[in-house]
Amino acid sequence: MSSPLSGAADAVAGAVGPVEQAAQMKVFLAHLATLKDPSQKDEAKLKAAQELSDNLDALVASQFYQQFLDQAMRCFIKLLHEGRPHFIAEYNVQQVRKLVLEMIQRLPANEFLKPYAKDVLKLAFKLLETENEENVIVCLRIIIELHKQFRPSHSIEINHFLHFVKSIYKELPNHLNKIFDPRAPIRIKDLNDPQFNIEAVLGETFTTTTITTEKKGPENQTNVTYNLIPKAVLSLKVRWNTTRKPCKMFALYFCFFRYFKNCPLSWS
Repeated sequence: MSSPLSGAADAVAGAVGPVEQAAQMKVFLAHLATLKDPSQKDEAKLKAAQELSDNLDALVASQFYQQFLDQAMRCFIKLLHEGRPHFIAEYNVQQVRKLVLEMIQRLPANEFLKPYAKDVLKLAFKLLETENEENVIVCLRIIIELHKQFRPSHSIEINHFLHFVKSIYKELPNHLNKIFDPRAPIRIKDLNDPQFNIEAVLGETFTTTTITTEKKGPENQTNVTYNLIPKAVLSLKVRWNTTRKPCKMFALYFCFFRYFKNCPLSWS
């Protein structure tokens, strides 16, 4: 079955006239309104985010891109700033947050985006300390790209970033036993099980972990499972991405080396 927006990408990219393009842009702006509307269900917001993501390249090529970008950035920043992180990968709200971050990452780092770079960086730095592993990996890519392209002036957020990197390594020895000790599989009645303390489990989760419930799937043959995403501050993948992957190391170094002398940070 075709999407209600079938052909929208071609329309926005210029395959039809300006009147039709303007009409299609109204549809995309309506999707942004859905994302901003607190009365909309998470499922509706996810569908809106998916439509925007699927047509993002065409939107960038549109003559209405600057108008869309202004609306989109205000919507995206507000959604990420006011919403709270979630740690179940299958939750619609988590998928929305990840899609929005990925759309920000995919935007061309050009003069149209430059006015929003400061606010986006401030948000991305903030999310490092609260978000889950998947979303922080995207935040790191955003931080690297925007600093590489726009070279913003020194800010307190960069100091916070360096302290963040230091803290996740400083705390590593305290978690070694929990990281390498065998763990029993997580089996619960359902995600609303009062005996399932997700915050306690997250405090000992360092990689994506499967949660098996007693609930049966559609064909009543297998149990429904969920993926628990670790907090970024405990994530082994985030540690790997911040300082161990060579490409990440060099990118981060060239982004931030000029700030080290201004940062009152001891690595001893």
